[in-house]
Amino acid sequence: MRSISAGTAALLSFCVAATAFAQENTKTFTYTKTKQAELQIIVHFPPDWKESDKRPGIVFFFGGGWENGTIRAFEPQAQYLASRGMVTARADYRVKSRHGVTPKECVDDARAALRWFRQNAGKLGVDPERIVASGGSAGGHIAACTTLMPEDELKDENVSCKANALILFNPVLRFGRQMLQRVNNDEAVGKAISPVLYLKKDSPPALLFFGTDDRLINQGNEFMERSKELGHRAELFTAEKQPHGFFNRSPWREKTLQKTDEFLASLGYLQGKPTVQVPEAKKEASQPPPPPKVQIPKPTFANVSYGPHERNILDFWQAKSEQSTPVLVSIHGGGFVAGNKGAQPQLLKDCLNSGISVAAINYRYSTQAIAPAPFEDGARAVQFIRSKAKEWNIDPTRFAATGGSAGAGISLWLGFHKDMADPKSDDPVLRQSTRLSCMVVFEGQTSYDPRFIRTLFPDKDIYKIGALATLFGVNLSKLDELAAEKYKLFEECSPITHVTKDAPPVLLVYNNPIDAEIVNQGIGIHHPLFGKVLKEKMDSLGIPCEVVAAGKRLGGGTPTKTIDFLTEHLRVKKGRTAK
Repeated sequence: MRSISAGTAALLSFCVAATAFAQENTKTFTYTKTKQAELQIIVHFPPDWKESDKRPGIVFFFGGGWENGTIRAFEPQAQYLASRGMVTARADYRVKSRHGVTPKECVDDARAALRWFRQNAGKLGVDPERIVASGGSAGGHIAACTTLMPEDELKDENVSCKANALILFNPVLRFGRQMLQRVNNDEAVGKAISPVLYLKKDSPPALLFFGTDDRLINQGNEFMERSKELGHRAELFTAEKQPHGFFNRSPWREKTLQKTDEFLASLGYLQGKPTVQVPEAKKEASQPPPPPKVQIPKPTFANVSYGPHERNILDFWQAKSEQSTPVLVSIHGGGFVAGNKGAQPQLLKDCLNSGISVAAINYRYSTQAIAPAPFEDGARAVQFIRSKAKEWNIDPTRFAATGGSAGAGISLWLGFHKDMADPKSDDPVLRQSTRLSCMVVFEGQTSYDPRFIRTLFPDKDIYKIGALATLFGVNLSKLDELAAEKYKLFEECSPITHVTKDAPPVLLVYNNPIDAEIVNQGIGIHHPLFGKVLKEKMDSLGIPCEVVAAGKRLGGGTPTKTIDFLTEHLRVKKGRTAK
């Protein structure tokens, strides 16, 4: 875990006059060199800055799951705090998609950045005893790790990497079992980079930000409870009903900046009241009360094992009917590394009322077994459910699949792939068909081939998204240098590759419009262009394919309701209501 010491890196060279810095506001420096890349840090100087100053400083680290993200993050926060008199900085660090590293190396880089900042405090006009580490999500995690780690990891013969205060935006604070795969299941490393474990009474004061709808808030609460027990100073700001990353948009950007300013002022780092202007809340027009939440009924059969792996389990809701029922198989999303079985409440209700049974499945994460494992699990689940046809009152000729994102991709792959039934198998489950009657998917990718995605989104880094690198076990920064079998795997796992003239009909639904600007990888990987290219191929073969983007149907007309699409292609009689 030993980082490249700031003492081994060259001190920054100040070859321009101090007044030039004040006029130019920012300067970019290289703070360390690694075998993968030189890492830069952008420093923002206050308007009246002088080299002889001893101002408080802060270093920000971007988020991105230790896999993506850019140094452009936190620019508004850095500029604002510079306007308030601090020397602020945004540090780059290595990430998996670009450099093939694990969170361990991300932490090493953050510590190197703090050491560089402190080592050069005299020429940056910074007080080395008033340095703050900050960041969001994975960046919040590595910011915390500059300071909260085992003592032997923090020692340096020349310069300390410990911050004097922490400001953390929805950070990861503990490496649990599911996260260990990111550090090659090394429990010692996972423990060492779990900041909450190393809180002490004399740890630097900390300010944490979380949205109440962010699952990571549980780690924030753990941090606060431990801090209270120790008598350590920590504050928690929560944003009601806000998700992960809420602080990046207005008005929460301004609200969190205001709280940050107040926290820093309480430490004596800033003077006066915050100057940030929080936008006034817009007056909402009178709205009817929201409809009551749809209650999900208990499954008829829960946690049924359909295969050998611990995640090969499913829930099944049996529609009440005197006749055998069609089945909708629901496959969860989560980038192939997260998520759990479940069905959309309203869709589940509509299906059961229409006489359609529903199954919701789990599959192996790509961190447990890379592609094609998640797809193979989807196929086996369909075969297993078919094998229960008589017992569960199922019509084996009427199967559909649905899912979002990764679940959408698996659903499409199942529908387009040639039948994987093996009549001669010793396993009776594998003798069953995998074919589907139709698919209804949400935010779906129609190809997982990074080369295809690179062509679909030229001049974008969508194809480098960490989920694909993990799914295939490759370094996508070297996409054109991979072994031939990896390219074959890309094609095999891409639904659009398997489309033939006998493919089943599809309804694809996307949240964004077809011309949505791609400002981040999340928008790109869920862009309706994926649906458009599939529709073009299916149109040429005369197969029904409907794409709905932001409520508008490509080609015009009224979008088909999900349940209407299912009842039509599963051959459910109109007006059918479960008995």
